[in-house]
Amino acid sequence: MPFSSLPLTCEDQLVLADLAYVNFSCVMNQEETLTLYDAAIRMLSRSYIVDDYRDRKDYVFLSEIISKVRFSSLCLSDVVNNFDEEMTKQFFALTFHLPDGSLVISYRGTDMSLTGWKEDFNMSFEDTVPSQKDALSYLNRIAAKYKGKIFLTGHSKGGNLAVYATANASKRIQQRIVRVFNNDGPGFNEESRTYSILPSIADKVVTIVPSSSIVGMLLEHLPSYRVIESTSVSIFQHDPYTWCFDGPHFAYKENLSDDSLMMNRILSTWIKSLSREKRETFVDSLFSIFGNAGIKTFRLNSTDVIMRGPDFIRAYFSLAREERKMLKDVTMSLARIAGEMFFDHDDEKGNEKGLLDEKGKKGELQ
Repeated sequence: MPFSSLPLTCEDQLVLADLAYVNFSCVMNQEETLTLYDAAIRMLSRSYIVDDYRDRKDYVFLSEIISKVRFSSLCLSDVVNNFDEEMTKQFFALTFHLPDGSLVISYRGTDMSLTGWKEDFNMSFEDTVPSQKDALSYLNRIAAKYKGKIFLTGHSKGGNLAVYATANASKRIQQRIVRVFNNDGPGFNEESRTYSILPSIADKVVTIVPSSSIVGMLLEHLPSYRVIESTSVSIFQHDPYTWCFDGPHFAYKENLSDDSLMMNRILSTWIKSLSREKRETFVDSLFSIFGNAGIKTFRLNSTDVIMRGPDFIRAYFSLAREERKMLKDVTMSLARIAGEMFFDHDDEKGNEKGLLDEKGKKGELQ
């Protein structure tokens, strides 16, 4: 069904969020505008080595979605890919143009690079990470370049970027924003300015998480969200290709799973138990091990991990004694908190229930 007959839906936005993982910057520049069909043909016809399971899924998805009339004729433009290892920045965004003149800005989530993952971890202690600044700049540029209503979407870190950009945009731009979709994206450091102003955009934000969400429970969020079924388990539910549909709509659940609620409490308690300085030192030390072991990407198979074992050991012992002790202490504190939480679990089970409103299934984040 064309967009002229059925406006953008919650399910549509997930399609556009997933498309941000396709490397369109390989086949079109920032100034080009192409239909999704034409951009996809360029991608699918080029000689390209698919590096991992995520790439394989994205390319299968792309080949299937261009056969759908609803999406194939959409135009996409302003493809931006900013990656800077020195700045610890991994940012990608593009804009889709709907037939009624509305715009959908789609931000990419974390890729498989060490840089992308470290930037995510930095969110636990930094008020603003580089990709968040780029997300706001991108929104400002698109709003100045085009007229029309604006939607923002993203999966994982991309959802966080969509919320960040909206919260920090000018009132004039916020008035043009209809809805912001955060698909299992992490929240914000509770000490950051962005977290303090989230209530001002609460009516625009739709947060969607799978029933066993872990990533989407990290840090601090707005208090409502919709829970969706998944065909996978635990952390693997973060993959949007495992999310379930009931006909043309998402298959919603009323509550998060007990495992998700438990993990949320454990990680939230653990993070809050660490000072900002200790979080920063922990993240820097942890990722220095990966860097010193020669790891730049997490595209590693089991053989790679085994072969890299000696490198990891050498990298660990290359750290100062104080750093090694800190890593051990912080890791042990997580284990201790987890043990205490599991011990008390039976007494607390059933105390956390979801809320249901006219928009869908919701619950409350810690």
